[in-house]
Amino acid sequence: MAKRKNKKTILIIAIIVLVLIAIAFFYFKFSGYVVSSNSTCNNNCNLGDRKCNSNLNNSFVCADWNKDGCLKWQNANPNNLCSLGCDAKTGKCKVADCTSKCFVLGQRKCNIKTNNSLACRDWNKDGCLEWEQVSPNNVCILGCNNATGNCKSNFCSEDCNSIGQKRCFDNNKYKQECGYFDGDVCLDWKAPVYCSNKCNSKTGECN
Repeated sequence: MAKRKNKKTILIIAIIVLVLIAIAFFYFKFSGYVVSSNSTCNNNCNLGDRKCNSNLNNSFVCADWNKDGCLKWQNANPNNLCSLGCDAKTGKCKVADCTSKCFVLGQRKCNIKTNNSLACRDWNKDGCLEWEQVSPNNVCILGCNNATGNCKSNFCSEDCNSIGQKRCFDNNKYKQECGYFDGDVCLDWKAPVYCSNKCNSKTGECN
């Protein structure tokens, strides 16, 4: 009687092991971890390798991008080029060897000492943002507006208070953002963007 129980136990364990092996096989086969022996494509590179494009302005990385079981080169930054170029030795985008002095591109502030407006930009093209006088040879004749960082002007007035400020418009049907959009030194509201599910009055963003 005991031998029969032992045989049943062994049989059950064997069935469980086989089921687990089958599950593991199908999981790895269809999750991309195992390259199918029936694949009709060839690996063009080694997983994780990097290289630069011919113009040295973008980085490519080797991976199974479309999950067909084969490795190939693909643009690592499909929507952006390497702003400082690509390092041919590492295949990666070059990193700026400097520290940004400001962090919001286009932000303005007043320089009390020179009575001028400073703008946050990459003025010397080193990959970092820094403050620089918008008009190095000219001071703000009517003074600088501390709230916006712009020179005061008789020709325009501020429509909003700060870059990036957001609001809902026309009964929350649209959203608007504050910035420099018409070429003058004053802040303006950008053209309204329609929100299909209304605009959130707390965030100024579409729901």
